[in-house]
Amino acid sequence: MPLDFDLIDRSTEYSTKQIQNLINTECPYLFFLDSFIDPELLEKLLNFISTEELIWLPETNQEYQNRLKLNWVFDTVVEETHIVLENLTTELNLKFNRNNKFLGLSVWKDQEGYTIGKHNRDNTIIDLAIQLYLTDGDTNLGTTFEYNHSKLQTKYQKNHGYLIDNSIGVTHYMMTPVPKEHTRYSLYAIWSQIG
Repeated sequence: MPLDFDLIDRSTEYSTKQIQNLINTECPYLFFLDSFIDPELLEKLLNFISTEELIWLPETNQEYQNRLKLNWVFDTVVEETHIVLENLTTELNLKFNRNNKFLGLSVWKDQEGYTIGKHNRDNTIIDLAIQLYLTDGDTNLGTTFEYNHSKLQTKYQKNHGYLIDNSIGVTHYMMTPVPKEHTRYSLYAIWSQIG
């Protein structure tokens, strides 16, 4: 199926505006996201990952924790989403005074029992990262951050998440494992000074 370049353009414009309206937290390296992806693109992505026969691969170093990933599917909404996020690179570089390159995205599928303990930084090549929840539920499965003895909690709601300056390192973790009969889908996008 051909890519929808009109949707890509509209979605790029939408998310660029959202970067200009990031939600500040008391941590200067952490910003919360609210309705970050254009709703039309998000619904298309959700429909794709929930109805298509896809090959989900174990996430490196997290396969034992019940996390699967989907990195790339040509000529689909996954590629459209990739292009939109890559198009945000200039705006993010201006905001953070960086010269980063977009390394890509993963769609994560966290199943029953998945959790992650306290850690300061994700992979050290990651400079900026966005995690955006694609699903929500009754249990708060959002990422918790600790800064200056305070807990900062992301909303576990569809199209909410966070943007973090991973070069600094802010302690973060999940307080609650994914419960039975629930799947936590999220999008994880990364930018790096190493390209």
